[in-house]
Amino acid sequence: MRSIYALMIGVLLVFGQSLYAEESTTLPSPISALEQLKMDIEEIRQNTMTPAVGIALVDKNGPYWVAGLGQADVERDIPADENTMFRIGSISKMFVALAALKLVEEGRLDLDARLRDLAPEIEYDNPWESMNPVRLVHLLEHTSGWDDMHPAERAYPNAKGIDLESALAIHPDSRTSRWVPGTRTAYCNTGPAVVAYVIEKIVGQEFEEYVQNELFNPLGMATSTYFDTEDYVQHAATLYSNGKPQDYWHIPYRPVGSINASVSDMANFVHFLLQRGQFNNQRLLREASFDRMETPKTNLGAKNGVLGGYALHNYTSGFQDYGVAFRGHSGGIVGALAELAYAPELGQGYIIMLNNAGPARSQIAEKIREYLLRQKQKNSKNSLPLPEKFKQIGGLYKVVNPRFEQGRLLSDFLGILKVSAQGDTFHREPLFGGWKSTDYAISENLLVNPWSGLPEITIADDPLVGEVLVVESATYKKVSVIRVVGSLILIISVLCLSLASIVYAFVWITRRVTGKIEGGAGIQVRLWPTLSSLVLLIFLICNIYVVENIFSIGVVSFATVALFLLSISYAILSACGPLVVFVYRSAPISKPVYWLAIILSVLHALNALYLASYGFIGLKIWA
Repeated sequence: MRSIYALMIGVLLVFGQSLYAEESTTLPSPISALEQLKMDIEEIRQNTMTPAVGIALVDKNGPYWVAGLGQADVERDIPADENTMFRIGSISKMFVALAALKLVEEGRLDLDARLRDLAPEIEYDNPWESMNPVRLVHLLEHTSGWDDMHPAERAYPNAKGIDLESALAIHPDSRTSRWVPGTRTAYCNTGPAVVAYVIEKIVGQEFEEYVQNELFNPLGMATSTYFDTEDYVQHAATLYSNGKPQDYWHIPYRPVGSINASVSDMANFVHFLLQRGQFNNQRLLREASFDRMETPKTNLGAKNGVLGGYALHNYTSGFQDYGVAFRGHSGGIVGALAELAYAPELGQGYIIMLNNAGPARSQIAEKIREYLLRQKQKNSKNSLPLPEKFKQIGGLYKVVNPRFEQGRLLSDFLGILKVSAQGDTFHREPLFGGWKSTDYAISENLLVNPWSGLPEITIADDPLVGEVLVVESATYKKVSVIRVVGSLILIISVLCLSLASIVYAFVWITRRVTGKIEGGAGIQVRLWPTLSSLVLLIFLICNIYVVENIFSIGVVSFATVALFLLSISYAILSACGPLVVFVYRSAPISKPVYWLAIILSVLHALNALYLASYGFIGLKIWA
């Protein structure tokens, strides 16, 4: 309608200017797409109560919108601008990959080199080391199989100024390959930290100094730093979590997430990425290095042609069904979120930086991608008939490459995927509903995910579990309905009956105090399963507290010690419950009370074994 309105105005101006001269001077001009985008982003910032947003849009000619929106510091009413410094979190990992590729170009590093040969002093465990060693490329593509940082590493209290070798010695327990390296992807922060350490050994200087000299300075990123420098203190956006200002978080593995940068500096970096290694007519990296950085090679999906997911600290994503690949990385720490993406096909990119967490980043990114793709057409979906092998794998699937090993229980419970085929369409949906995909084939081995428009789905053969379904970076194994239903029944039954037993305890304790029921066997069979229920409830509440208070989880504290003792207590109580009801099997006890005690005691014993299989019994999360 705007275009028609504008055309009518133009006709009136040409053929009746003298008659409508006064009116024509007051008619509004159509809002450009960029101006509309700016208004949309500011509206999102305000609606999500985001204090400040640093944002830049960049094409091959350079930045064409660089801005700081909102307040860098709410309490002091300091506005954000293009020089406000934000924390970019895991976008920092891109500089690890670029530094490694630079050394590869110089012949000083081989991505396929064994980690054991490069840094034998770095402790790690790989059961398949003799035939499938951990290589440098596995650490860069998140395919080492290592667990992500354990709490002891994430919230180490003395991280300020710590050197990398000392940081990597804090808690090597997380560096255990859980599957054959080079098969499954699982995001891991310690991998790039080890690569940065290897780079330090090769160049003979601190990683941060090397990046400053080889990347920050040539790219004109004058104020970018890994430390809380005076410049950062003067120009930093205050970080907010739940509306409260946050202290500076000193991350022990600085190379993986500590960069502080202004939006002006990051705009230069995006420009460098779009120019594929060149900046200010100076070539810093070969274009072939960028091709390698953007191409995953060491996971089962990549070997079948899957495009989405991680390459060398470079993540590929799409948007709706346009089929355009966006490269880059996102980042997040307490009180900060950031996203960097660039599309070589479009010659466009952007950086978004926020000083709080929340939905603003994803909403702004969606608006930007819509703007950048406004002249593109969506895929026509000229799909092939669905290959027979995809029609035969219907059923329930669970993730077998969790990022956090202790999160496996939750993913096994809530992350079950239901897979089915209908005609030439392949469907995926969560077991409990919420969404449903309509994937379609473009080859015998690849399906396109219509939410990204990219080939992201394949069937592969895993050396440990056999046939798996790969969806972008996730690897799924088929699981029996009986196992899924059995786990669900166990968890739901334990939770419901535990709550009921705690509520019922108020009844029988009151009756015991008033003398309406006798002590002895009747009290014993009630008491032990109730104690198990109470300890389980407190254990779950303590887990929630610990997750929400990240800086208390890596040290000895009341919460972490309580978590450890509660898990041990639950195991002991759950073992005693069945013994008690067995001992009093012949006592004169109400049959309904006795049978409820048996059921709850057995459920607690099974649940304790279930939790133990996931590592939750004897849970020690401090260094």
